[in-house]
Amino acid sequence: MDSLGQGLRIERAVEARRAAKSSDPLVFAQAMLSSNSAVRVQQINPYVVKLENNGKLADHGGFRTSKDDLHELALHYLPNALNDWGLKEDDPIDIALYAHGGLVSEEGAAETAARWIPSLYANKIFPIFFMWETGLLETIDDIFSEALGFTRAEAGGFKDRLLDFVDDRLEGLVAPTSTPIWEEIKENAMQATINPNGGMRLLAKELDALPPALTKRMRFHLIGHSAGAVFHAYL
Repeated sequence: MDSLGQGLRIERAVEARRAAKSSDPLVFAQAMLSSNSAVRVQQINPYVVKLENNGKLADHGGFRTSKDDLHELALHYLPNALNDWGLKEDDPIDIALYAHGGLVSEEGAAETAARWIPSLYANKIFPIFFMWETGLLETIDDIFSEALGFTRAEAGGFKDRLLDFVDDRLEGLVAPTSTPIWEEIKENAMQATINPNGGMRLLAKELDALPPALTKRMRFHLIGHSAGAVFHAYL
């Protein structure tokens, strides 16, 4: 994640809602994100928790997360959201923990995050998006592309559709519990919570350290697509 002074942030939700001149959450969500991909990454960055092998925080790629980022997420972005929404002191605080499926590229995960984060925020649900298992897909995708004789950058038309077909079926091909890849996915999902340096565990500590007046009002919504359900199972 970038420093608090960089980029546009979801906290500008009130201004975005006024600009959209609509209370429709979908219209609101569209108004919140820039059409510029670089700016859009900065907008959703604070709400993305990027993990690498063994569920640890990742410091590489287009999205990066440090312990300081988790601290700011809990101490800064969450209270700002409550102010944006105008919640009363006894209103529940809804927090969504989203985990995408296994074998998803960072680019694919970012597209999903860009849809979910503003939509959840627009509905007064604080979004936390876990981006995990990204490196594994790139490795497998390279193997498939090499076997097929072309790369995604070179693909177009039929070849591009064929690559999409392959991507959609990768997770199904490695789903049997006997495959090393599936075992690695499950291990990383587990380590995010049980590893002392796991991203989910560190986030839970940050949220738990908030004042009781906030923590007692929190309601957690676990959203897990496919292997994302395994990711949440250990929480």
